[in-house]
Amino acid sequence: YKDAIIKTNKKISEQFSRAYRYLGAARYLYRDLEEIYIKSLKSNCHSVYADNILYREFAEIPVSETRGTARRLFGGGITPKGLVNYCDSILSGYKVYVIEGYAGETLRMISDMALARGFDTEEYYCPMFPDKKIEHLLITKLNIAFTTSNRYHSYKNGESEDFAKYCSRYILERHREDREFAEGESARLIDRAVSAIRVAKQYHDELEKYYIPAMNFDKLNEIVGKTVKEVLEFI
Repeated sequence: YKDAIIKTNKKISEQFSRAYRYLGAARYLYRDLEEIYIKSLKSNCHSVYADNILYREFAEIPVSETRGTARRLFGGGITPKGLVNYCDSILSGYKVYVIEGYAGETLRMISDMALARGFDTEEYYCPMFPDKKIEHLLITKLNIAFTTSNRYHSYKNGESEDFAKYCSRYILERHREDREFAEGESARLIDRAVSAIRVAKQYHDELEKYYIPAMNFDKLNEIVGKTVKEVLEFI
């Protein structure tokens, strides 16, 4: 099946490349949207909010000699089934602060506050901006969490702060067409990316039809068991 496998792998690669191009274009539109919201802010609300959290949650906790560790994770993803998010499960059991509207670097500021005081954090990143944008933040030892709310994920069982009230309605209205374009086109591009990933999954399933009959699963399970045993001996 060599030729068929090579051909199918090429099809999979083409679909993923197309999906990445769609997502890359959507990122540029999000950046344009972000610039509008930054321009519309009437105050340094993100820092003020972070300082309020500092007062409420960390007021009596000094900066530690040993900095905490940030664990970087994903709470959702862009999949063949569409946009999937598990924030309800992640945030369950925590005291939750919900930020609505443009959150900027707010969760980054709060995470830095916790880390400076020796607390470990769990930072859940946006699949569209995995290099910088935190969607959910957990400070497990304090049993508190922070999440952002938008069209793709929301959380209702928490204390909400709507940052829209800190934005200039005049500026937002002046850029209404730009915002509608960026929001609409980015959503369509993400939908196209999901479609491409779905097709890639179909080709991957086709690929498995060649490999599964050729697999010796008994031997594979034997190797897995042996490997697990070796690992446990090191612990």
